[in-house]
Amino acid sequence: MLPKSLNIAIDTNIIFGLINEEDRLHRASLKLIKHVDNLLLFHTVLFETLTTFPKKALDVLRECMQYVLYSKELDKEALLKRLIQKKPKYENFIKYVVKRISELWKRYNDPYAVFIELGRIFGEFSDGRTIIEIIARRLNDAGVNIESIKICGIDRRDPNELKTCEDVINILKDNDISFRDDYDRDIFVEVVVYANRVSENFIFVSDDEEFIKKAKRGIGLLDFLNVKNLRLCLLKDIIELLPRD
Repeated sequence: MLPKSLNIAIDTNIIFGLINEEDRLHRASLKLIKHVDNLLLFHTVLFETLTTFPKKALDVLRECMQYVLYSKELDKEALLKRLIQKKPKYENFIKYVVKRISELWKRYNDPYAVFIELGRIFGEFSDGRTIIEIIARRLNDAGVNIESIKICGIDRRDPNELKTCEDVINILKDNDISFRDDYDRDIFVEVVVYANRVSENFIFVSDDEEFIKKAKRGIGLLDFLNVKNLRLCLLKDIIELLPRD
C-alpha cells in the first residue's frame, strides 16, 4: 500500500531516466514523477548526476565526433552498433547521443556543420547548470510543481550530524557492507542521516537492486537511528502500485 501523500526521493538512475528519452527507465521514471506529491532530491544524488551524466555523455560524444568528421553520410544503425560494441555499459547514453546526431544530420545535411554543433553540445555537457536545466525541464514537462521539490541532505553545519555520518560509515565497514562505489555509499549515508533528523515519511526509489538490498541490510544495523519514516523501494515495485495511465 502506498501512502495518500506520496513523498518520493529518487536515485540517480531515475534522474537519468528522466533526462534521457532513450533510457530504458524513461517511461517508468515519468510515470513515477507524475504521481509524486513532494519530490526530494538529495545533494549526493545531484552530485552523482552532475558528475557521471556529463562524463558518460562526453565519452560517447568524442567517439561520435570522430565518426562525423570522416563521414559523408550517417548510418545510424551502424554507428549505434559500433559504439555499443565498444562501450556496452553506455548503451542508454549512446542512444541518446546518436539520436541527437541524427536530428542534427537531418537539419544540416552537412558533416562539418554537425561536427561544429556537436562541439557546442560538448561544451553544454561540461556545464552543470545545463544538466540542472534539463532536469528542471523534464520535471516541468511531467507536470511536477517546482515548488514541491525539496533539495535536502546532511546539515554540514551541525557537528553532531557529521559525527553521525562517521558512525554510519564505520558500522558499514565493521559489517563488511561495501557499496558499488563511494557515490552509492554517500547516498545511503545521507538518506539515513536525513531520515533520522526529520519526522516526515518518505520513500527512496531506485532501480538498483544491489543498492536497495545492501541499504536494507545497512538500515537493520543502525539501531541508534530512528529511521522508521524511511522506506526503500525498487522502481518496478512502486510502479506496480501506481494507478494505470
